[in-house]
Amino acid sequence: MTPVEFTQILQVCNLKYFKKKVGVPEEYQPGMPLPRQQFEITQSNSDSLSPFKKFMGEYNTDPLYIDANGYAPLPSDYFYHSACSFIDAINNPDCSLTLKNRIVEVLTDAQWDAVTSSVIRPPSRKYPVMNYQSGFIRFSPIDLGQVQFIFLRTPSLPYYDYYIGVNGEHVYLLPNTSHILIPGEEGSAGQLSGIVVSQSVELEFNDTGKLDIAALILQHIGVNLREGSLLQYAEKVINSGI
Repeated sequence: MTPVEFTQILQVCNLKYFKKKVGVPEEYQPGMPLPRQQFEITQSNSDSLSPFKKFMGEYNTDPLYIDANGYAPLPSDYFYHSACSFIDAINNPDCSLTLKNRIVEVLTDAQWDAVTSSVIRPPSRKYPVMNYQSGFIRFSPIDLGQVQFIFLRTPSLPYYDYYIGVNGEHVYLLPNTSHILIPGEEGSAGQLSGIVVSQSVELEFNDTGKLDIAALILQHIGVNLREGSLLQYAEKVINSGI
């Protein structure tokens, strides 16, 4: 397997594992309304996805702004909805304000038409709703202004960068590092001299997730290795430094 082929398989397995943790429809089975793994179904599963959680509107981050027509752009790195809320400022008789957090309910297209045309309980600042479209989100009522928005972003694409040693071996370049080529060495882009700057991008999962992805890669190339054997090998590499 060439380094280019390895990077391609690594990227596929990384996304496949991410989708499995989120809970994709492929995991659904007859009699099981939920997949075996799903975002926030267990604390362990939520922890493994925490590097991908993005919070707009708290901890010095900008909220999701909504225009005067009730539309907001869908973040370019959006992958999966987690939560959305609106802070409603209510005027009290004594002219003070009471701030209440309102959950923004996600509606399907059919539900949107029914709810927004309802005369019994139409959307309001007390009962706001949202609906996903291609590249944008629509909100009702349209005067919310901004909301706090939590979602899972798309994982960064992992990348294996390297240089070729004097004996023809491929040497991994850690992210944010560089290497001065000596005579007989070659950079991944064909450089024969000078400094090569690493373009490597590491997996963002924790150590358990990285082992699971390693097992997926082995399965992809037709190698069946038990998880315990893979863990023992990983420990050996860490302890021996090889």
